[in-house]
Amino acid sequence: MNPTLIAKLKSINPTEGEWYPVQIAGFYNIHDSEYYEGTNLLDNDECSNADDNAVLASLAPAMREELLKMEEEVNYWKIRCKLAETCIEESPCDPDITEGQIIAHDNYHEFIKTNPTQP
Repeated sequence: MNPTLIAKLKSINPTEGEWYPVQIAGFYNIHDSEYYEGTNLLDNDECSNADDNAVLASLAPAMREELLKMEEEVNYWKIRCKLAETCIEESPCDPDITEGQIIAHDNYHEFIKTNPTQP
């Protein structure tokens, strides 16, 4: 994960609770309720955390990108772990090597060879 993004996220104190996009006169604001009567979380006159809320809102594109990368990494490790588990399950304690062991071993090592590092 991006250390700069993490540092920025740790340095702010945004408003807790649900946030809602509310359109007023053709412009969007972020409120603490679904309706315009709620507090505008980006307005310093209405919300003491408005500056931090604005920083958090501005980080949303970078956070989305990081989440998509994390999803790729999770999928990579799911495949790799499943192949390793199959390889282990197909490896009995006796010295005989079965066809299933060979296939599982080859699948695992082919995956590692074609995907040497995580995305």
